[in-house]
Amino acid sequence: MLIIAEKPSVAREFAEALGCGSRDREGVYSDASGTTLITNCCGHLFRLEEPGHYSSENYPVVPERFDYTVNPSTASQSHTVIRLLKREIGRDILIATDADREGEIIARECLSAAGIKDFSRIKRFWVSQALTKQVILDGIRQAKPLSDYDSLSRQGFARQHADWLVGMNFSRYISSAARRKLPVGRVQTAILQAIHDRCDSIKNFVREKYYEHHGLFSCSSEFSFSGIYFEGDRTGFPDNTRENSLRKLAGSQAFVTDSRTESRTDPPPQMYNLTAVQKDAFKAFGYTAE
Repeated sequence: MLIIAEKPSVAREFAEALGCGSRDREGVYSDASGTTLITNCCGHLFRLEEPGHYSSENYPVVPERFDYTVNPSTASQSHTVIRLLKREIGRDILIATDADREGEIIARECLSAAGIKDFSRIKRFWVSQALTKQVILDGIRQAKPLSDYDSLSRQGFARQHADWLVGMNFSRYISSAARRKLPVGRVQTAILQAIHDRCDSIKNFVREKYYEHHGLFSCSSEFSFSGIYFEGDRTGFPDNTRENSLRKLAGSQAFVTDSRTESRTDPPPQMYNLTAVQKDAFKAFGYTAE
């Protein structure tokens, strides 16, 4: 069986759990019999081709099919992973990239580059807990067919292609119009706009005086609660004209006209998963994911 992890650290944890102590020059782990092989990606081993690849001089560039090329920074690891995948075609393969949409397309890019279209002997390891030996062994036993995650991969590629279409086309169009480099991103630009709007509202904030009216309601000598006066969905008012009419109601009997009760169960929090530990370790100590 060939196991594909997303990061070197995860491949090492799988090797320790499965007793794959042997490691070759390419960083591939194997057991004594050589029947179990473990390798890893380094994030995305492939990237989408640039617009010039599609021989189009006009914008927008909307490819009929998106092509991929090897990421130069991970070329060596790409060669290792694709070589092993091609060698193991028709045999058992376990995809153990991260349990999320991005991890799914990282694996699918590799399978596509290796020319693998038959997923019948490929399973998906899907665990977000800390990778202890028992968690890894249980996850392998409970692995589901890769085809169960086809919908997730389509979502991932749709997001990836949308990012390319917006980034590649609009960045070039706007940079050309502005005569200077201005990057545009599907997510980046929207977030920057939201930050700009928020900063602008803070900078131009004008204080306004408003009034709120609170009341104290007593159900018994032991129990009381407070409430706020509202009209529609407004609780703040520019003037105090309502004060006199509300004061006249002091001491009157109030009636409940609407009551809603919701029953909810809050389970105890889960134990740390690897991602949460990495985030906290980085914030507290500056540790990298590795």
